[in-house]
Amino acid sequence: MGEGALRYAADAAAIGRDSVYAIALGWLKDGDAVLDVGCNTGYVGRAAREKLRVVFDGIEGDAAAAAVAREAYRSVACVDLSSAPPWAGVSGPYDAVLALDVLEHLPDPGRALSALAGLLAPGGRLIVSVPNVAHWTVRLGLLVGRFDYVETGILDRTHLRFFTRESILEVCAGAGLVVEETAFTTNAFPLRKLVSHGMRRKAAAFLPGPLAYQFVLRLSPPGFRPVP
Repeated sequence: MGEGALRYAADAAAIGRDSVYAIALGWLKDGDAVLDVGCNTGYVGRAAREKLRVVFDGIEGDAAAAAVAREAYRSVACVDLSSAPPWAGVSGPYDAVLALDVLEHLPDPGRALSALAGLLAPGGRLIVSVPNVAHWTVRLGLLVGRFDYVETGILDRTHLRFFTRESILEVCAGAGLVVEETAFTTNAFPLRKLVSHGMRRKAAAFLPGPLAYQFVLRLSPPGFRPVP
């Protein structure tokens, strides 16, 4: 197995039924042209093609990951996502733009959202996800005086911004976007192994502030009517 296949096999493990990727794939439709922002090795597009006839383009800052993604995507622009959009080599229009766990890495998320919305075709949608800094694990750490950066997760050391449900909604509204649907993941749920997936989702729906691990939003520009 080559290096590209090894990278894909490792990344593909991130796609499960309680993941932002699974939620986003559920919001795509047959025939969509999709832009995957921060596409990594292209594992989201590969998973989508197993169920849908879709065309994926990507944007990725890591050259090695972009090279692997090009094996599955129509095109991948290798650009620094922290630079101000619009980004070179990216046009459109697209039926869907994915920015999954990307906004927290950007210095100006609102500007990025506005630029990405401009790449949508009429009736298109922008699908974004952000980690929830109000999650119970972070609250517990603050209770004992800890706010420690780590390699991955909500307090990933590469995060430049932190979001709650209310603050990401404010950023979206400031970018002139309409929230069509919201969802969430329930990673790091208390007693996860003892609580069914269905019960975790019901509990997080009732208390999204402390129990939602990531928020996922389907957005559209005002005046655009998403295709059912």
